[in-house]
Amino acid sequence: MDEKVNKFYEYVINNLIKSTKVWKDDGYYGNIGIIFPMYDDESEFFYRMEEIEEWRDREWQIGTDDIRYLMNMYGLTDVECRDVMNIYSKKLATLILSKY
Repeated sequence: MDEKVNKFYEYVINNLIKSTKVWKDDGYYGNIGIIFPMYDDESEFFYRMEEIEEWRDREWQIGTDDIRYLMNMYGLTDVECRDVMNIYSKKLATLILSKY
């Protein structure tokens, strides 16, 4: 990848990480709650640690909302959105696993 593209991806991914809300949900044993920046604050998602571990080894299932958000916020193309989301999911998984 081009150095400028790498720096821009890093900038976007770091912004996504900073905007992602993560917490351990005491109501569900071992579950991690996440609010992703591409969804409203009322859209909470819950994952088991095993699911988060899998994010490091497979491609992110990118949705229309993810693509729309990244295109509108950062001007990314469809392919760039997929690249960014795959890197973001792996980085987010690593951070969550190291914290919890």
